[in-house]
Amino acid sequence: MNRTAARVGVALALAGAAATAVALALRPGSGTDDGARPAEAKATAKAQNPGALPALSPARTQGLGCTFEPGARFGWDFQVDLRLDLERGALAPAGTPAKGVDVIESRAAGALQALVLTVTSAGEAVVALRAARWTDTPADAATAAADWAADLRKPVLLRVDNRCRTLAGARHRDTSILAWDRVGRLTDRFQFMAPPESGPEAGRPYTTRHADTHGPSVVSNRHVPGPGRGALSRQRLRYEIADPRVQVALVRAQSTLTLADAMWFQGLDESQVVHTRMRGAPAFQSEDRARFAAIAADPQAFVGQDLDLSHYVWGRPDAATLSAARDALGPAGLRGEPMETAWGRYLAEAGKDWFAAQKRLRAWLRANPEGAAALAAGLRAGRFAPREAAALTLAMAKSGSPEALKALEALAADSNLPENLRTQAVSALADAPHPTQSTVDTLVKIADRQNGPTSLQDMVGSAATMSLGNLVEGQVAGGPADAARAYLESRLEAGDADRVAEALWAVGNTGDAAFLDSVARKAESEDPDLRAAAMHAARKMKNDPEARAMVAERMRVETHPEVAIEAAAAQREQLGNSGRLSAHELNLYRSKLVGAPEPLRREIVLTLGAVAANQPEARQILADWYPLEESMPVRQLIGRFVPAAMLP
Repeated sequence: MNRTAARVGVALALAGAAATAVALALRPGSGTDDGARPAEAKATAKAQNPGALPALSPARTQGLGCTFEPGARFGWDFQVDLRLDLERGALAPAGTPAKGVDVIESRAAGALQALVLTVTSAGEAVVALRAARWTDTPADAATAAADWAADLRKPVLLRVDNRCRTLAGARHRDTSILAWDRVGRLTDRFQFMAPPESGPEAGRPYTTRHADTHGPSVVSNRHVPGPGRGALSRQRLRYEIADPRVQVALVRAQSTLTLADAMWFQGLDESQVVHTRMRGAPAFQSEDRARFAAIAADPQAFVGQDLDLSHYVWGRPDAATLSAARDALGPAGLRGEPMETAWGRYLAEAGKDWFAAQKRLRAWLRANPEGAAALAAGLRAGRFAPREAAALTLAMAKSGSPEALKALEALAADSNLPENLRTQAVSALADAPHPTQSTVDTLVKIADRQNGPTSLQDMVGSAATMSLGNLVEGQVAGGPADAARAYLESRLEAGDADRVAEALWAVGNTGDAAFLDSVARKAESEDPDLRAAAMHAARKMKNDPEARAMVAERMRVETHPEVAIEAAAAQREQLGNSGRLSAHELNLYRSKLVGAPEPLRREIVLTLGAVAANQPEARQILADWYPLEESMPVRQLIGRFVPAAMLP
């Protein structure tokens, strides 16, 4: 097997990571749904008795930020549009042309009504929000016999301070967590409502930190005087994602918040474009826009609604609670549904909402264990197109069904099946939430090629090795994870160069510093392919000082451009979102820009750009290089990290 095939094998082994990346990047803000109330919210503590809610501060609280008085009503029309370009073709490695994308578009639109329930003497308010109109009730709610969609119209509570900062949120104790999660994604937009802390200073920027469905971010704000309280012009600067598997590049993000004389705000127009990478490879690009416009309040909007604060639970559901709620929803009404019906529903829904269609198919597999054998038979018979087969194998793995896992293992091990199908099955096994020793044994036999190459292009064996690396990363120590780790350790020390390089690439999926000694030895190899693979293997060992030092030293002494590219990419991933380059490393990158081929210059720009927000000297290096750069794509890349004012 040649080196190119080995690298494509890495891409195929990461195919299932796209859905994981999406789930990570689109999740709502974290927090426990434990019923606890904010410690400082005296209004909520005193409003637990049934009956009329007390207004603790009879005078309205007013400032540049928010104007609140008990009983006040106001409302907005809203529309949130999302376009998601999800990478297809197994998350191609850096430098590999994309093999196509699945485009997913969605729109949420409706009307929100707001009612001020209580105001404290400190100016904090508890505000009830209710979606009087909601136009995108999930289609899978009805098909899965779920009744939680009705909860989208029930009120939720927000605790807001007098600068319009959202301090906490609450759902009614009888409201579905799934509905609260969905509404919470909309109320995340209200994190943008905080004006300056010390009053308006026209034109003077100030920085705030916010959180939304992509995670925490840093935003630059500027107050613009105008009618009423004026407006806020905002530009999101960067995201701060803690998960080392996910890198979020903010391409463009701007918003304008019109304060005017509204109780809260008059209008919001926000847009952003985000590119996300998963384990260093392209995962998806998203472009979304939110628009809110003030409308007249409906005095009947909350009639018949339970607004007793003692009935509300404060806090966002954590990931485990949300996952359990989704699992509980899934099998409802699906038991006994024929495979033809389940597959027909998937085809009907996938074009509108791929994620919802996948969730339903996985739930069907859990509710109908025998369905895995039926789907596997269809795959063997060649009934499904390659793209459909990829979706099916991913659903089988992600379902967590033991029967589906066994069916996938059988597909992966069957040498009579087409290479593409076997590769998809092998890659999907890496996404199994509960792999067994049988899973590892199957992958090891395929990766070993005991009977020669696994297929014409030898892609199946390469993908099996990469999947073993994923199992080491994704599972707790002991059992299958230890068996996969032991196999990779043995492969690093024996076999021809191609097999060792393949094992190094798989180690790059683990982030396990236990492999460091072997990786360090390969980093000194005379074979540049092994040195490059060693750099890739160390990229996720970001918390190990020895791994960081090894990559930095390789970058210093390396003369082979392909190895230097991998070293720069590894150092960038090790740095994460808050790392810094030393003065020596900055000078090294400055000197390597001169005479480097375009692919290496691109990696150097990306690495300097990763620290540019924290290190002005890195930004200056990019600005100095800009007029010397001959490649327009690299010049455009520099423009992502350097303000236009610094460029000639």
